[in-house]
Amino acid sequence: MCWDYWGVSITAAVVMGKSIVIIGGGAFGISTAWHLSQSLGEGRKYSSICVLDRFPPPSQAAAASDINKMIRTQYSDPVYVDLAMSAMKAWTDPTSIFNKHFHQSGWLLCASGSSVPFIEESAHNALRKGVRDVRFIKTAEVRSIWPVFTGSMKDWKILSDPAAGWAASNNILLEMAEESAARGVSFISGNAGHVQSLLLNESCTGVRTVDGTIYHADHVVLAAGANTASLIDMEGQHCALGHTVCFIKLRPEEVERYQQMTLIANIEEVPGVSLPRYREDNPRDDVPDEIQRRLRGWVREVMPELAERPWSETRICWDTETANEDFVICRHPRQKGLIITTGGSGHAFKFLPTLGTFVSQVLEGTLPRVLEEKWQWGSSTSVTNKHKAKPMFAAPIQELSDLPGWQSCSAKL
Repeated sequence: MCWDYWGVSITAAVVMGKSIVIIGGGAFGISTAWHLSQSLGEGRKYSSICVLDRFPPPSQAAAASDINKMIRTQYSDPVYVDLAMSAMKAWTDPTSIFNKHFHQSGWLLCASGSSVPFIEESAHNALRKGVRDVRFIKTAEVRSIWPVFTGSMKDWKILSDPAAGWAASNNILLEMAEESAARGVSFISGNAGHVQSLLLNESCTGVRTVDGTIYHADHVVLAAGANTASLIDMEGQHCALGHTVCFIKLRPEEVERYQQMTLIANIEEVPGVSLPRYREDNPRDDVPDEIQRRLRGWVREVMPELAERPWSETRICWDTETANEDFVICRHPRQKGLIITTGGSGHAFKFLPTLGTFVSQVLEGTLPRVLEEKWQWGSSTSVTNKHKAKPMFAAPIQELSDLPGWQSCSAKL
């Protein structure tokens, strides 16, 4: 059956006029739909916009589909500092759709080895860009301000940013999708929204979904995250990388104690795995034992009283990782009408307020030159600039199937 998430039935044969088809209902896809929908309608830039995904928004398969995501401005690359500061203005603007979903908790960016230069450069960029109150603090001061951090945090270098925080990611994605739908964007899910292939013949003229429906469009925006390479050859520009997430459920009497704590992250070694599988297809999949052990070791360094508590939930959050952790947002060099937007590399969500603007600029040929060069096709296959190290994921990438203690089933990959 072909159906619309918002309850509007459509026919099995869909032929659009001047239109946009967006593949993917995650951060890139929904932000693009939200921005483009502001120019949707008769006599305007876009006659129709359709978002296709196997799941209703926000897509369960998207890296952005989560309880919360970090919102920060720290980067060793000044280009991303500028972009993050621009996005932060939207998160903190009381009149914006984003503000009520943003919680300014502050955060501590920590490192103890090879990643120390990253946080030092991040601190330098923050000061140079006028980000206030960013400073290095000692472990003793951390314990004084946040007594819940009782672990050793031995040899950690700690950068404090009280302006950072977190966003309720699922909630803001859903609200953006609802606003887009109210402006006329169609969100189609199920087999009718599950894209099987692109219609390619020196230009991309549309897509075919699992149920056989064909959607023709003037422009196809490929925002399929870790599934991007299943639809188009990315020529080695990225790999699928799973970021591991584990939750601990607090007891009622513990909530008050922990609710005022700041966010904290040690970026020295964050486990990641490759070889994409989704729990929706493989419900018995779990985070491998080895990675759970390393995560518990990190908890022990910060809040040892929680280190042995059972996980209430675990998941692997699949994203696309590029060699230099830059995004890929550009026109395909050989397929006219195809726009690529991918390479989130574990840090794209904070730019949710502006990601769609960049896609709009690609469509209109107005993307700033510095971003065009940074995100163009092929720019991420080799690392050529000194700011390559956004070492949020310094641990070596491991194949999921090679890790001991991985609970899996024999379902399809």
